[in-house]
Amino acid sequence: MNIDDFRENLEHVHDRELFRWVQRCVCQTMSPGQGASEESHTMLDLVYSECARRGKERLYDKAYETVCREPGVCKVFMA
Repeated sequence: MNIDDFRENLEHVHDRELFRWVQRCVCQTMSPGQGASEESHTMLDLVYSECARRGKERLYDKAYETVCREPGVCKVFMA
């Protein structure tokens, strides 16, 4: 996915979808099999920035905590 398009699209997603994007990006950066690419780190930074822009930093924290507590959720995103 083009990073600029991703950034623009994030501005228009609902909080629930943003939550899933945080989870997906965390999973991608933590995935041992694929190795975290520069792009996955950039995407994670962008989702955090969008959460901060909305004043929803806790949304980011909760999504991150969910992935750390239940790593099985990554199977859904990495399939």
